[in-house]
Amino acid sequence: MINSDFRFPLFDNILYGGMHPNIASNHIDAFLFDEELRIEVQAVADKGTYSLVFFKPLNDKCRFYYQRLIAETYWYCNELLEEIGAQSDTEVRAYWRLTLLDRHLKTLLIKTGEEMREHNYPDYDFIAPPKDVDNEKLANSYVFHLLKVCLAKAYLEFQNTLGATPGKQMDEATLYTALVGEMPPVKCFIKKRPAIAGVQSKKPDQFTTEFKPETKAESSTGAVVEKILSIKELSGMKLGDERTIRRWIEKGEIKGFKLGKKWFVTETELNLYLEKSKAKTKKTGI
Repeated sequence: MINSDFRFPLFDNILYGGMHPNIASNHIDAFLFDEELRIEVQAVADKGTYSLVFFKPLNDKCRFYYQRLIAETYWYCNELLEEIGAQSDTEVRAYWRLTLLDRHLKTLLIKTGEEMREHNYPDYDFIAPPKDVDNEKLANSYVFHLLKVCLAKAYLEFQNTLGATPGKQMDEATLYTALVGEMPPVKCFIKKRPAIAGVQSKKPDQFTTEFKPETKAESSTGAVVEKILSIKELSGMKLGDERTIRRWIEKGEIKGFKLGKKWFVTETELNLYLEKSKAKTKKTGI
């Protein structure tokens, strides 16, 4: 049973708690990567009515928040939509509307807008960053705008399922102008999936990015379902010792990325490396 106050811990933790992007422990150069398990994200399908598209992560800090926000937003919406759909009591649904929309999500959207104004985080910081942009500010701007979009998706999903009070129907642009406090015109990132009568809907799309990737591998690194492996984990897969694997990454034989002081490889990049190695072995006959 879902907690009666319907608060989503990650949203609260980013705005009020230890995951706030501005606190020292979350600085871009020393960012929450002491424990390898913290960066693992489980695959979550989007079962909602609204698809969400956003920009690719700009750096390791953005990637950390990107993966968690999208995956846990999907989880949050999936769980509550299932609960709401099974409830026919009009009074209970009215209470959920008040709790979810008018109290929780509206309050978080307003708080997100306050944070962006206080620290001056316009979206053009990361859409078209100037040459002298501060990377810390750029990452924080990205995180808060992504949080804003995730909150808007949750709001629209629950409004669509619960039904808004007459005169209070909100769309994405209105959420940003009325609650976040952005000046129009605003950029939108959420689109309602079309319902086709008599046709079974396809499996909901996984999260996609707005930038067109140059390669298949780059596309996968923008997906929330991507698994990340440490050098220690790769060594445990009998690929070689840790020093050898680190040398492969530094030479570019395996495409990796650094989080804090540690190197990591996505599952897609590992598979590409294994395929290349297999093809090379067949070619040389070794």
